[in-house]
Amino acid sequence: MEIQTDYRCPSCNANLVLAENSVSLTLYCPHCNIHASFGKKDILRNYVDYERHEFKWKEAMNDIYYSIIAAMH
Repeated sequence: MEIQTDYRCPSCNANLVLAENSVSLTLYCPHCNIHASFGKKDILRNYVDYERHEFKWKEAMNDIYYSIIAAMH
């Protein structure tokens, strides 16, 4: 599955795409080949609050996005 996001590529300003496969979520630029991936196990461990039955979606997306920015520096 792939979803175009509102996050912008820090290099070319294109919309980044969120792609899911069986083991990870990847945020990438379809033009620059810039990307960052988080394993689904890490996402479940770090972004799911099992007591409140909440998924911290915005926090997960921001962390993946900041990984792209950090990789560029």
